[in-house]
Amino acid sequence: MQDDAVSSVSLRDISDFRPGYWSPAGDSHYVANVDIAGDIAGLHFNPGLRRMRDYRAVGPYGLLRVGAVEADASRAHLAAGQRMALLKRSAVRHIGDGRRVGDAARSKTFGARMSRKIRKRLYWIGMGPPPRTRKSN
Repeated sequence: MQDDAVSSVSLRDISDFRPGYWSPAGDSHYVANVDIAGDIAGLHFNPGLRRMRDYRAVGPYGLLRVGAVEADASRAHLAAGQRMALLKRSAVRHIGDGRRVGDAARSKTFGARMSRKIRKRLYWIGMGPPPRTRKSN
């Protein structure tokens, strides 16, 4: 993170990405290839390292536009002349293909979500049993 042209360092393995996504940039890292990675060459929210000063210069990301997403934050970093880097030796293993934070909550019916909220509130005011705890993954 000594290079100001690097917005973040991904900790994933190069095999998790499309071929050509990363270009060699030194003995220990690659940089995102804008021709292949496109809009997301500037930043992604996968496990990685980021500098607060870069975030402060571009973010808060929610102010970029209403409903801003990862690609909006990435484009802002690209506009500032920054790209992602990737370690040549990965530090994490990706296990989340097809899984997102909150998927389980969204898969429940409206009634199931509401009944849990009602049970919790009844418990908080002393009028019901403790709500069932969620199973951890």
